[in-house]
Amino acid sequence: TEISIRLGGLNREIDMSTAFEQGYAYEKQGDFLRAIECYQIASTEGHDEAECRLATIYRFGRGVPKDYEKALYWYYRSAEKGNSYAQSNIGSMYRFGQVGPEFEKNYDLAFEWYTKAAEQGNDYAEQNIGSMYRFGEGRERNVEEALYWYHRSAKQGNMFAQSNLGSMYRLGDGIKRDYPQAFYWYSKAAEQGYTYAKYELGVLYYN
Repeated sequence: TEISIRLGGLNREIDMSTAFEQGYAYEKQGDFLRAIECYQIASTEGHDEAECRLATIYRFGRGVPKDYEKALYWYYRSAEKGNSYAQSNIGSMYRFGQVGPEFEKNYDLAFEWYTKAAEQGNDYAEQNIGSMYRFGEGRERNVEEALYWYHRSAKQGNMFAQSNLGSMYRLGDGIKRDYPQAFYWYSKAAEQGYTYAKYELGVLYYN
């Protein structure tokens, strides 16, 4: 199926099957308005990835004003189809108070949505569950649970979880201080270019 749309002042034929790929290409180029149009076309066919990326554009105001209401709408559409990234991002919006007229944090709903995503092996959701347990957000602080979820995420290559493990071992955050383990996990994150982990490695070398 093809649909005629107007992009950048030009009429173009967009193949429904490639609308997402075209939108993603536009997004990588920084042409967010064209990306939005392509993602919206893909969403009419129920493309959950397009809906998730569309939500993220509105959430962070990439090329358009920030709009949490639109972001949540598109995340929900994607999450209802089982997209774990949309589910995790809904969790983050509730966790950081980006939902509703009062923009209050809702840790219970955040945890619920993170859990949905983590059940599918989403490493970002696992990392965030770890942080909720580590800092006692909406539940009792539980170091063992924090380590469990950080490790699950870190083994999948999540650099934030890797760095957080490094910090817990470096600081002795509820566990015995272990500099070799801290160095190991910071190195894993630094290899992926995570600036904070690089800084912490510098601190370990300096001291």
